[in-house]
Amino acid sequence: MAQPWGECMRCGFIRRLNELCQEWTGLRVCRDTCRDPRPADTRPPSYKPEGVPLPNASPATEPIYREDWPIAEGDDL
Repeated sequence: MAQPWGECMRCGFIRRLNELCQEWTGLRVCRDTCRDPRPADTRPPSYKPEGVPLPNASPATEPIYREDWPIAEGDDL
């Protein structure tokens, strides 16, 4: 059984439907001559999930020690 006919939305030629394909723009165009590949910059960037955060998490910090700070003694406490 023969395929039905369809019209290319870009060039207007009448072709069999199996010779047409739907483009990323939504147009049904000739598969071999009129098809325009999707530009890479129109795709959203791909991100990988970073994981689930831990409850009450805080960043690891180093204690602050300075030699010029006075040491607390007796009455200072």
